[in-house]
Amino acid sequence: MTKSILGIALVAFLIFGGIGACLGVSAYNEMSTAEVGLKAQWQENQNSYSKFTLEVSEMAGVTNAYADEFQENITALMEGRYSGGQGQLMSWIQEQNPTIDPQLYANIQTAISAGREDFRRSQTALLDRKRRYETSIVTFPGNAWAGVLGFPSEITGELKPPRDLDADGILTGLDYPVIKSGKTTKAFETGVDEGVNPFGG
Repeated sequence: MTKSILGIALVAFLIFGGIGACLGVSAYNEMSTAEVGLKAQWQENQNSYSKFTLEVSEMAGVTNAYADEFQENITALMEGRYSGGQGQLMSWIQEQNPTIDPQLYANIQTAISAGREDFRRSQTALLDRKRRYETSIVTFPGNAWAGVLGFPSEITGELKPPRDLDADGILTGLDYPVIKSGKTTKAFETGVDEGVNPFGG
């Protein structure tokens, strides 16, 4: 009788242990896949941004001597720090390359608009990946497995996020920032929408 009970208990232990191990492996794979996807999307965002700035600089005939300054101008435009918008960037291009064909301005403006839209889609994809990953590690049973398996895991090296956005003491995939314009940040901090003046000022 005792041997039968021990045998049943052993079988039950093995069954439940096997199920638990399978669930653990599944949770580990899911969370690891999510983190790999976040890192890949972060790289894609950098690639999208780089492609955009290189394409516009080549169209504008920006020389190597002004490449860094041009990158800074493009970044300011992307982040909304230019009150004059694209017009201010066009003025800068004309100052550095006064022989540029005026017809090329329309092409450059088109490239800027297309580049910003492509970058916006990359940013949206990053937000979506972060949302799905965070949901998976804060809801049950994912939160239990995350604690046991050590997720979210720290990211080091070239792909580490620039700062600890969630202030948890480690740099993880949840710390990848989404670039916002200065005007957007100010509007959400103050609760005031100052509107947009397409003519600057």
